[in-house]
Amino acid sequence: MLTRSAPYEKSAIWRSQFVTYSNGANLTEIVGGGTLHHPNDPTTTTEMNTFHMDGPTIFKFAAQQVGPFLDRFFEPTRMGAE
Repeated sequence: MLTRSAPYEKSAIWRSQFVTYSNGANLTEIVGGGTLHHPNDPTTTTEMNTFHMDGPTIFKFAAQQVGPFLDRFFEPTRMGAE
């Protein structure tokens, strides 16, 4: 969340929160890379090194997570989600 500082105030980041939802990792992935499917390995296909995403499913998943995420974000602050 970003807001403009008043002219006499210093800029600051008051709070941040990062979360990883590993149970949705298969919905956005690059199968190739690393040692399992190295780009120089002849059995690695171009398709394995291409980013894939199930957009509609990711959107539904994110929509379910955003409410609880924001509740946890605002809980320790004096600010409300409003």
